[in-house]
Amino acid sequence: MKKLGKNQQLAVNMIAALVNFGVNGAISFLIIPFVKENVGDGAYGFISLANNFVQYANIITIALNSMASRFITMRIYENDYEGAKKYFNSVLFSNIILAVFFAIPSVFIVAFLEKIINIPTELIADVKLLFTFIFANFLVTIISSVFGSATYISNKLYLSSIVTIVTHTLRGILLLLVYSFLPSYVFYMGLTAFLMTSIICLCNTGFTRRLVPELKISRKYFDFKAIKELLMSGIWNTVLKLGQTLLDSLDLLITNLFISAVAMDVLSIAKTVPVLISSVMSSITGVFAPNFNITYAQKKYDVLVKDIKQAMKIMGVIINIPIAILTVFGYYFFELWVPTEDTKALQILSLLTISKLIISGSIDCMSSIFTVTNKLKANAFAVLMSGVVSVTVTFLLVMYTDLGIFAVAGVSSACSLLRNLCFTVPYSARCLKLKWYTFYKDVAKSVLSYLLMIAIGFVGTYFLSITSWMQLIMYAIIFGVICLLVSYFVIMNKNERMLVKSKLTGKFMKTKK
Repeated sequence: MKKLGKNQQLAVNMIAALVNFGVNGAISFLIIPFVKENVGDGAYGFISLANNFVQYANIITIALNSMASRFITMRIYENDYEGAKKYFNSVLFSNIILAVFFAIPSVFIVAFLEKIINIPTELIADVKLLFTFIFANFLVTIISSVFGSATYISNKLYLSSIVTIVTHTLRGILLLLVYSFLPSYVFYMGLTAFLMTSIICLCNTGFTRRLVPELKISRKYFDFKAIKELLMSGIWNTVLKLGQTLLDSLDLLITNLFISAVAMDVLSIAKTVPVLISSVMSSITGVFAPNFNITYAQKKYDVLVKDIKQAMKIMGVIINIPIAILTVFGYYFFELWVPTEDTKALQILSLLTISKLIISGSIDCMSSIFTVTNKLKANAFAVLMSGVVSVTVTFLLVMYTDLGIFAVAGVSSACSLLRNLCFTVPYSARCLKLKWYTFYKDVAKSVLSYLLMIAIGFVGTYFLSITSWMQLIMYAIIFGVICLLVSYFVIMNKNERMLVKSKLTGKFMKTKK
């Protein structure tokens, strides 16, 4: 098989990530109304809440696992295979110990769950089973996480995307079957997630044997020095994750405890599209990370800066389009998708949640800079402080105003926007020894393109009447093409536009011949 060049590999990985997003999004849109209709009001929100509990626990594992791929990759490309084996095995056996450690409190949380959170009496047994399978899924993920490094190290992330596409599809089919032919319980969501994660674990184990055969499992390579080095670097990612949890993952718990389970259900539905867009953003960011890491390991710093700017533009083009579509057509989408809910409230909540992505969409790839350069401390503290401010302000607004879930959704986005503009952009440049304002121009272009998109969109929808899925899909596709053209002229410079034009012209001429 012909070896792909760097740009070709990047394109393949990105296409796979986008297809993965498309499949996952389509399945979610089909399954969520179906599940919600079957399990009833107030139950669906517990799925997201259970996953948030896992995220709280995951904070502890971040210190060890977040830097594993980076260190193993660096050793592989430095031809230090003994060092790579030490990191690999040290992480693997440490994760097994962590899984045993987490299993104990998981049992107690499930046993006394109704005393920890508000659960309607008729749902207690069902929700406890849901949490049981979600926690079991988490334990399998911990144990197998280091095997996911194989596609990262080999820069073949498309393989992970393919496995995820298959498992998402299989999970969707299973859920349709069980909710169609069996009594309706919310724990099916946790059970199917656990089964699919087990399949992914087996596939990643196979990828490790095939793609990185140098990484053998052996207790003799367990090294406390390697663990210490990983923890010393990764501890700042733990602080970072804590800050992100305060910003993004406490909202449902706060809503459950201080407002109501029904309000949590509404917020969970409103966050569905923003969470999907955030997922594709993370997936695409992950596509760039191996290239950044390899280029930095090879000390090609000028090439690295060029690649980062290219990544920012690509991210701006890709992420702005779904954000603009949700901004312009969100009301019609929710009206058709969940007609029994308060459409206006859902649209406001979704826009409040997604507003932070207007900035972070184009700069999310910068998070890789902190990992690649191993300069995590300042960013971790910045995220933590913004998280503390977010939770404090949210509590005050929920307790002393009538804003309710709108405060929960809006405050974290505002804090994220300010942090990204005032810290992430200039500090990323500093880590690469560039002038602090180096990346602001690219961020400004991305924001400008979004504003032009929604201006065109709102003018266009003023003359439209959307009453069916077919109309919504057709208008959204047309608007998406317009958004792509806006990005082409606003985000890309003259040379980049000429390059794209020449490539498209070349492809057309070859096809014509």
